[in-house]
Amino acid sequence: MVRSAWRSRSIGAAAPRGNDVYEFYVRARSHPSVLGQISGVFGRRNVDILGSHSTVSEDRSIGEIIFYVELAHATVKAEEMLEELQKEADVLEAKMAPKNRRYLEEMAFPPTVDGKYRAIIFPTDWWVSLAEMMCERYGSAGSALLHEEGLSAGKSIVDRFRDRVPDSDRPLFRENLCLASQAAGLGLVKIEPTDPREGNASFHVVLRDGPWGDRKEHSPKEGQFIVGFLRGALEKIHGKEYSVTGLIWQDEALAFDLIEALPSSSPASPGAPSEMPPAEG
Repeated sequence: MVRSAWRSRSIGAAAPRGNDVYEFYVRARSHPSVLGQISGVFGRRNVDILGSHSTVSEDRSIGEIIFYVELAHATVKAEEMLEELQKEADVLEAKMAPKNRRYLEEMAFPPTVDGKYRAIIFPTDWWVSLAEMMCERYGSAGSALLHEEGLSAGKSIVDRFRDRVPDSDRPLFRENLCLASQAAGLGLVKIEPTDPREGNASFHVVLRDGPWGDRKEHSPKEGQFIVGFLRGALEKIHGKEYSVTGLIWQDEALAFDLIEALPSSSPASPGAPSEMPPAEG
């Protein structure tokens, strides 16, 4: 298999490079044309927008935008640009910071997930090193701990889909799980039923471009948190318990199977999957 060297670019935690770069934060009343209106203020002054983030409040009344702009060829200074933004009728607040030497984001702190939850951003090499250290120091117990933490995280993330996804639509839950894994930097996930005739009895899972990056040597311990995360989410979605089998590295991807575990006669443990209404798929 030939893999393309091209990688899609995602929004990062640092300002893009350029000459005379500034970070502008704008809080404004939200309506369909406000983003274009504010961008036009920069355009009229020949300010080049290098990148931006935008979001809206829960009730969609307030929008927040962070612009990274280059003023090298602008017809105004940064202070004048800020004054013009503050004069806009829909702008409630505007501030700026130079990004020529201090290039990391500061106005986008704290990082959030879904606009509500704090997040941590750090290089994936750190994560791999942490996983390896736990496994080397604590052996199988370290690997089990990573898996159990992933299991808990996977179960909890499914609850955040429920305000948008009907409980009966299991395939849509799985699609959102793949998108959530990608958005969190865990990798590109593909989940397929092993035998469609058996419904949700078993799945084959393949994970590419995970946090291990371009490392040439791998071991399953690096992926235990992610394996646990996906297993926990699928258990929550389908109301079943799954066993992990066939965990291997294949074509620079982590692959494994989830097989429905046999019913146990013992009482359900706190980690048992919660029930969801019966559904197809």
